[in-house]
Amino acid sequence: MTPTDTQIARAALPDSRRERLAWGAAVAAVVVLGYLLVLSVDPRFFYIDDTESGAVPNWLQLGRIMRDGHFPSLVLDQWMAGNYPVEGQGGLWNPVQMAINYISPSIDNLVLLATVVKLGFSILLAWGVFRVALAYGARANWAAVAGASAPFVGFTLFFENTSWVTALMGTAWIMNAWASSVSYARGRSGPIVPFVFLYLAISVGYVHAAVMAGVMIGSVAIGERLFQRLWRPALKVCAVGIAAAACGAVTFLPGVLTSAVTWRSGDEGTFNDNFLT
Repeated sequence: MTPTDTQIARAALPDSRRERLAWGAAVAAVVVLGYLLVLSVDPRFFYIDDTESGAVPNWLQLGRIMRDGHFPSLVLDQWMAGNYPVEGQGGLWNPVQMAINYISPSIDNLVLLATVVKLGFSILLAWGVFRVALAYGARANWAAVAGASAPFVGFTLFFENTSWVTALMGTAWIMNAWASSVSYARGRSGPIVPFVFLYLAISVGYVHAAVMAGVMIGSVAIGERLFQRLWRPALKVCAVGIAAAACGAVTFLPGVLTSAVTWRSGDEGTFNDNFLT
């Protein structure tokens, strides 16, 4: 059977807002289902390695300091580990991370805490991929397939989702910044949304996320220059990226400015090999 003219015309129409929202909800549902399937095999899958020994304890410590009425800057009783502005991954300037820190001491089940936080960012990542696909012209159903699969690809599932949660956070913010930057370049939205997503990605404090944000903005600017054959959209995207980087500089400047008197464990010196932890 060959498609009728009506069917062809209907297929050429863009998806309605209602359809996009419905498929977006389906993306979130699939991610939740995927998490439940993983947890049915290994309840501690999302609470191992650096998440267990670093990230969650950090959230708890910073949250307790905040609840005592102090800003978690220099914590003297932690010796060298208590200079939180230098260690950008404390997320001191990221409002979402600070909210996680503040809530964390109220949750006794740390496996549940880590899993719920990672589930939230996995859904955010999936929505970001979904939005990127839509921004480049994919139909909502196929964009949903791309989005729902994103949290379960190899590196994301077995590294970011299990251990290195700051990488998951940064990637989730960047994918949404990417989609919003394309929309802004094409005149479908304003500059505030891409700026917010970029700032959140940078202020997570994970340097690779900041580098990815810069690469993404540069790539979008070049792509929109070639696609629209105009300089203005590319310059608009670059301006938002520069503004976000300037606001996010406070996350990395302390570390850069003190790098001459800091180091990381290597072949020599004292380091934690996790023995007996």
